[in-house]
Amino acid sequence: MSATLVLDTGSTSVRAALVEDGAVVSVSSVVPRLVDSPDALAGKEWKPDELWEAACSAIRALKATRRPDCVVATAQRLAVVFLDASGKALYAGPNSDARGLLESVELMREHGKTLYEITGHQPQIILVPARVEWMRRHRPQVADSIATVMSLADWFAFRLSGEVASEPSLAGDTGLFDVRRRTWAREVSEWGVDPAWLPPLREPGELLGKVGKRAAADTGLPEGTPVAVGCGDTMAGLLGMRVASPGCVGVVAGSTMPVMRVEDEPPVDPIGRCWAGSHVAPGLWLREVNGGEAGIAQAWLAGLMSVRPEELHALAAESTPAGVGPALLGPAPLDFSDMPLAMTGGIALSLPVGVLGPDKGGIARAFVENLAFAIRRSLEWLGSPDVAAIDLGGGLSESALFSRILATVVGKPVRAHGIGVTAVGASLCATTALGGAANPIEASSALVRECATHQPDPASSGTYEHGYGLWAAAHDRALADAVRISSMI
Repeated sequence: MSATLVLDTGSTSVRAALVEDGAVVSVSSVVPRLVDSPDALAGKEWKPDELWEAACSAIRALKATRRPDCVVATAQRLAVVFLDASGKALYAGPNSDARGLLESVELMREHGKTLYEITGHQPQIILVPARVEWMRRHRPQVADSIATVMSLADWFAFRLSGEVASEPSLAGDTGLFDVRRRTWAREVSEWGVDPAWLPPLREPGELLGKVGKRAAADTGLPEGTPVAVGCGDTMAGLLGMRVASPGCVGVVAGSTMPVMRVEDEPPVDPIGRCWAGSHVAPGLWLREVNGGEAGIAQAWLAGLMSVRPEELHALAAESTPAGVGPALLGPAPLDFSDMPLAMTGGIALSLPVGVLGPDKGGIARAFVENLAFAIRRSLEWLGSPDVAAIDLGGGLSESALFSRILATVVGKPVRAHGIGVTAVGASLCATTALGGAANPIEASSALVRECATHQPDPASSGTYEHGYGLWAAAHDRALADAVRISSMI
């Protein structure tokens, strides 16, 4: 039995987790300071030294009964770091850094069709080419000093081992990756990115290097501890749920709610609504729809109602199915076929007014139902009506109520795997690097994890079918309004 230290950076914190034999046994977390960029509209960034110290603090605070046999990093997929020639970080931006909004409009006008056909991603708002172009215009001293562009998890692995590398699941979310050829796109120079900036590609589960002397002093990890090549956080979550066969669908419901279906060939979406990405395994791809800001919206609503997020689900459980009106409360899937459509995934409020309006429990129930409706709409966009079951992980999968409602809304069993799927999945890359499996997929198939399976409730299916139809119609009207706005831009 091996022990793996997983460094995982999400939307709100840097977490260090110790995983033993497929189970998370200890976790610590630190919230790094995320600052608004004073010179950038909608710009957010970390101070690189502060971010590294947050990671080191999380590692040092981890209560571990044994030393880890290997270290691996995963992180939010769209976060990137720019380095200079000496390896110093010039900029570290999260997935919420939209400073490249105006630059992305220009990129899409000039290269939009080609960008999507090659990378499987649009719009470019938070992808690397738009951020680089913004730097050229507003921080030329940074742009002129860029020597390496890498994903956040790759940067943490670099700080640990001194080795510069990336891998397909993270590279695929930079806007620079040819998803069909599974390598860096030949056209990156046309999109304003120097090909020399792109790290060599390795496979998840390879041995990257070892913890160096400086990193050992910073983190408290033993010098020489092996460092494995990791993967993106959502892809790690799929591994942790054993979602690795064509046609399988996994939902990692955390701050946001990506819904992914495994494909055995590069997915093509003529509408451009879905993203295409790389699974951890060569020969497998992913078709993705993001179901919207799930955990973020839940935290907002809980704060508004002066309850803890977990209490929201307890309140919801005290109420019966909310029906039509109040269920129009919560996130909607992000439609990537057009830039304004991609911005309509926030909370929509449509609650009945007057003395017969819902109480706190009714509002909470409406929100949980809306989450399930957003996943069903995502499945429809993915073209997955005949999926056998849904694998659900992340923080929201801890709610049995949400899992039961989701099963009824989609009419399929829901396997709820819990909150630790990302750490467990990332640890399988370390298992592979240590020789415990031929690849992370083999390690995932050997994983034995008990999880609850929730079946559809026939008594509520009619109510939810009617409610979903009205919710979908309202959602379509909102998208139609966004299309009209788009045509005026």
